[in-house]
Amino acid sequence: KEAARANFWIGHTLCNAKDYQGAIPHLDEARRRDAESYYGRATQRILLSYYYLQKADDLAREIDAYKPGKGDPLAPREIVRWLGVALAEQGKNDRAERYLAAVAEQAGDAPEEAWYHLARVRNALSKWGPAIEAAGRALKSATDPASRSRALIERARAEIGSGKSEAALGTIGEIIELSPEGPLYAEALLLHGDLLMAQGNPS
Repeated sequence: KEAARANFWIGHTLCNAKDYQGAIPHLDEARRRDAESYYGRATQRILLSYYYLQKADDLAREIDAYKPGKGDPLAPREIVRWLGVALAEQGKNDRAERYLAAVAEQAGDAPEEAWYHLARVRNALSKWGPAIEAAGRALKSATDPASRSRALIERARAEIGSGKSEAALGTIGEIIELSPEGPLYAEALLLHGDLLMAQGNPS
């Protein structure tokens, strides 16, 4: 018990000092020696440490293994969202979808950012229907033109993929209206080209 307590507080102090790599072994030792007292608190700090160290695979392993007890908090939503995005950037879309879906569906009040990334990942997986649904949820909480355009781009991409040409054309029109210039406008033009190709009309 004393060894567990000592390791926990050493890890806690190192974590506060931003020595995350040094903190992890002490926190792990604390929860191993006295899980009843330190499992939840130590694991939360290990999750934060891997998050700040940007170690996606180690963070995923910890989140998957984490079994919070009564009174223990869930894995922080922002950390799980970051993990999903990081895995998507590595091309690990199957794994990314699982974490992003968990964040987006938690309590039903996820921010636009989580739904947008989930739509992107589902498009990468050719899950057109679920991608349209996620893009629609992103649109519900997106307020500025750029955020709305980003969500509409993912909706249009899914509509093209699922053969909903008329719907896609309308969505592309909405993007152009919201973003009449700049990179989002350019993205809309590229989508229009994709739509024409899908219709067998490359000109």
